[in-house]
Amino acid sequence: MAISSDSSSSCISSEEPVEKKKSWRQRRKEEILNLRDEVKQLSTELDQLKHAAGVHARFRHPEKVKTTGVSAPTNSHALVWENVAEHQATLRQISERENTKLRETLKYRLQQARTLNRALKRKLRAVLASPEMDLIKQFQLRSTSVHPPLNNDPVFAQLKAGMDQLYGGVDSFFKQVGMDQLPCPGLQNGSMNKGARATLVEFLDSYAMPFDLHQIEKAIWTTDTAGNEDPAMLFLQNATDDNARMIYMAFPFSLEGTGFHIVMRIVTRKYVEKDRIVFITRSLIEPSIGPLSFVETNRRVLMRGKKSSLGPTTIILTHREADSCEDILSANMTGCPSIDSGLKIWENIATQYNHALEDKLLRTSGKT
Repeated sequence: MAISSDSSSSCISSEEPVEKKKSWRQRRKEEILNLRDEVKQLSTELDQLKHAAGVHARFRHPEKVKTTGVSAPTNSHALVWENVAEHQATLRQISERENTKLRETLKYRLQQARTLNRALKRKLRAVLASPEMDLIKQFQLRSTSVHPPLNNDPVFAQLKAGMDQLYGGVDSFFKQVGMDQLPCPGLQNGSMNKGARATLVEFLDSYAMPFDLHQIEKAIWTTDTAGNEDPAMLFLQNATDDNARMIYMAFPFSLEGTGFHIVMRIVTRKYVEKDRIVFITRSLIEPSIGPLSFVETNRRVLMRGKKSSLGPTTIILTHREADSCEDILSANMTGCPSIDSGLKIWENIATQYNHALEDKLLRTSGKT
């Protein structure tokens, strides 16, 4: 019995090592599972470090991402990925700046191309309209008896009266007529409005030009004198008094097949502020036919547009209105062109003013 118990105990003791010992396949399987767990853990930590590195590269945050239980090799890999992410973020910022600059360049070039295209179209229209100009010149030969008016001083004094008040109230006036609601570029025709502000002629105009504020100021201040060399002018004289410029002139005109001449007396005052320039203009317009004469008031504000790395932009806001000095309804208009035709001409003048000013700026600035 003792022998059998000893033998049985020896058998049991000999079997225990066999149960504890694992096969080569099992050991490899466990190693693979352990490695997979470690890979998952390292991948999670790597994603966290990538995210932290991207945040650091974009915002240059001085704090470092803290990790727990990361070995030295993991830290070295994390530094590599952090450097890569920082480099990529830097390249992305450089690319964004270059793209912004290229977009501004494209916008500026497109604006220049549109300006030159408009100038070319106006030149072509002028060539096509040359026969009409010949007719005007023929009428000019028959109008050599037109002489400058002799009552310029009292007329200029009357036109100057109240200009400072018009300048002082230009902001509230623009708000009243809805200038801030006008798109740029945009032209609104309120002529013959039957509302509270009944006027014969009223135009609101918003226009942008790729030129400096003071370039446009100089062009506006001298643009009316450009007609001094125009052969169609019957006469033109101008004088400057402090911040006011006075012009009287006459020129032939043709409307609905009727030829006549127009005498104008114009007073313009300039008000220079820090970031904008205001022009107030009043004109007395006297056609040689018909019983009507007109007084036109022009408020023009120049302000700096959106800044660009390629060049300045100036926004021109203009309100132009005119009223008849006589009662239109009771006036005898026999043999005179219709009021509607005159209003159409006025609208064309409002548009052509911007175009003529733009053409002059292109010539004087030397831009191509």
